[in-house]
Amino acid sequence: MNRITVFILLTILASTSHASNGEFWGVINEREKSIYLAGLRDNFTTYYLLGVKEACEVKDSDFLNNPCSKKALSGFLHKNLLDSVNLLQLVKMVNSLYQDPFNTKLYIHDIAELAIKKSQGINIEKELESLRSSQALAENYSRTGR
Repeated sequence: MNRITVFILLTILASTSHASNGEFWGVINEREKSIYLAGLRDNFTTYYLLGVKEACEVKDSDFLNNPCSKKALSGFLHKNLLDSVNLLQLVKMVNSLYQDPFNTKLYIHDIAELAIKKSQGINIEKELESLRSSQALAENYSRTGR
């Protein structure tokens, strides 16, 4: 993929970040979905690592040897859901959850997390209902201002 294509894709994704839900997911192709999820995974990892670095007050050169960062990283590596599944599989799982019209307004990052949990045999129905309720309240508030 050349630089211009990457720039255009990133620009489109950035300009639609407010609409990163099932509606957006439904209009992009499978390749773009994989790229989106890869970016989501990479951003999550980067922000986590920056947070650990800040919390542990460690320099780059000492990061991997610092006891605080070692402990935080070991926990992260065991709990990093986005790295626990192949991106192509994750696209299929997210597609499956977005087939339910009640999930269309839910954010992609939430649906991706729930898809992975579901693939691990975790019952996601309570979390799904909670997200739907929260989204409905947010939409009502944005429409009415209260």
